[in-house]
Amino acid sequence: MRSALLILGVSIMAGATTVSAQGTPASVTKGFAQVADWIQQSAESVPAEKYSFKPTEGIRTFAQLVGHIIDGYNYYCALAKGPVEWSDKAEKSAGTKAELMKQLAAAATACKNASGGKLDPQIENLGHSNLHYGNMIVYLRLMGIVPASSR
Repeated sequence: MRSALLILGVSIMAGATTVSAQGTPASVTKGFAQVADWIQQSAESVPAEKYSFKPTEGIRTFAQLVGHIIDGYNYYCALAKGPVEWSDKAEKSAGTKAELMKQLAAAATACKNASGGKLDPQIENLGHSNLHYGNMIVYLRLMGIVPASSR
């Protein structure tokens, strides 16, 4: 009985979901594209000299937050293709705004173009991206900058 209900639930969800050419539900693809664009626009709106800003001691600077998002994109989008280890490379290097913007754009493009057989990492990437965009909104508001999703 339990298996039948699970199959019925999956069938109902599958019937209600449009699948993109890459095998990813269109809602996941669209959701990631939207939040990635908000992140990109918001990161661009912060002046280079404010990339060292952090709301309080003990948390990431804005540059480290952008780096962490890049690391997330790199991890989850590679994980969709097979096993991979998490790397804090971008967060730990937390380079200049120009360097981070290039890395952010490249990682987001790679995710938008990723085709892999595993859906779970793509859903996790969407959740992770939204989580940290929420963090980014707080940083932006404290710096007096309107987040991209509110413009």
